[in-house]
Amino acid sequence: KLAGLIEAEENPGKKAEMLKAMWVWRENYPGDHQKLIGYAESDCKELSSAAKETLANCQSETVYRYAKEKLLGHEIDDTAIKILLSNYRAEDKDLILPALSELSIDYDEKSGWHDIAGHILEAGDSGIHLPREFFEWIYENSLCSFCRESAVRYMGKRRWLSQDVINECLYDCNDDIVMYAARKRKQGK
Repeated sequence: KLAGLIEAEENPGKKAEMLKAMWVWRENYPGDHQKLIGYAESDCKELSSAAKETLANCQSETVYRYAKEKLLGHEIDDTAIKILLSNYRAEDKDLILPALSELSIDYDEKSGWHDIAGHILEAGDSGIHLPREFFEWIYENSLCSFCRESAVRYMGKRRWLSQDVINECLYDCNDDIVMYAARKRKQGK
């Protein structure tokens, strides 16, 4: 019902406010994904931002193609990366990894790196089978101690921690990562 109201609303500001209510739930938008893509391309910053946040959790062929075209066009777009993560296919790994490496990692977070790290962790926890390299990217690049710890624990549960990574973790600034790595090293895993 809300999706219908959003699509019928003429005022871009009101449309944006209603979309914000949708993306808070982090669920697949039940309305027309093509219209949502149009909102994301809007000149209204509020509407564009709310639509992009909503698109990041959408799962459909329409949004998948939209995101893939953006990254194939060498446009580094945090929303496109998050969409591909939500709709992950094995062949996307070689498209996503270079995009991740081009993100500017700094405390301003203008590139959206922190949201992307969170999205990787959430996608992994929700059962989307993402490759180890995405979690290694989080550990190696994130300025967020919690994200790094979550990535290490995720990799540890899947026996993805190499001895080199475990040894590196022993010198991490996060004491919980250090203790976790020490346990893994003692276990020989």
